[in-house]
Amino acid sequence: METLQKAGIDSFFGRWLVEGSPRVLLLDVKAGFQFFDEWREDFLAQTGVALPLDDEMSSDALVFGYLVTWFLAEVRGH
Repeated sequence: METLQKAGIDSFFGRWLVEGSPRVLLLDVKAGFQFFDEWREDFLAQTGVALPLDDEMSSDALVFGYLVTWFLAEVRGH
């Protein structure tokens, strides 16, 4: 989480206040948009799929996916 914080991505870990109090990790997807152009190009190169710039849901999904991948890579590295 420190690496994400240093890059300007807020993340929070804690308990969700619902039945069972599951642990949750929240990532600030909007803060991840600073990397959107780079990740969009990478996604196109990897998959051959060009995401439309005006589709907010697919843009959010792309950024969220890359943030999760980044987070998991950091966890694996430790």
